[in-house]
Amino acid sequence: MKIALLGYGKMNQLVEKLALARGDVIVSVWSSKKQEGELKTADIAIDFSSHQAVLSHLEICQKNAIPLVIGTTGWDVSTGRTKVSSDGAATLFSPNFSVGVFLFFQVIKKAASLFEDRFDYQIRGIETHHKQKKDAPSGTAKALTSLFKRKMSFESLRIDHHPGKHEVIFESSFDTIQLIHEAHSREGFASGALIVADWLIGKKGWRTFEEVFND
Repeated sequence: MKIALLGYGKMNQLVEKLALARGDVIVSVWSSKKQEGELKTADIAIDFSSHQAVLSHLEICQKNAIPLVIGTTGWDVSTGRTKVSSDGAATLFSPNFSVGVFLFFQVIKKAASLFEDRFDYQIRGIETHHKQKKDAPSGTAKALTSLFKRKMSFESLRIDHHPGKHEVIFESSFDTIQLIHEAHSREGFASGALIVADWLIGKKGWRTFEEVFND
């Protein structure tokens, strides 16, 4: 698979490492300032850039019929969806590409249905990330919050080099139930992005991370 990396921070450097190890080819590492011609030889593009750059990257990929995996958070996703036609190059955004986080979401969905009407339990969340993470709450925290009809608080902690931890807590006067996902490293996120890239080639339109697992 020939990959273009949009942005070259820690995440895409790790994507590059894992991609090369499995025999993929990195055909371009570029920013929006570079020429579009570098992108045209790619089978797929993977975006871990900045929230300011995502929409321009998306437009360029649509123009050149290049499937796009987006892991950047903090951008206007609703506007992005309007730029992807149903028969255009496939685009998939997820705030988190960890397989473990996807499974964690399935657990939380079930828990949400069980606790939604149990008003004797308060529901809250805590997310922990490295100090360099710019958005707070994170995209994953926002996605977890959206699973609940009830309003819930989500505390954001930023400490040193932590790769990521998300907790959802159900608390009553009698007991506390905690559901936790904690990443050991960033490799799970990079590996998941490559799994998505493999799946996305040949698809059309706006796609979701959940579709990858249901296909």
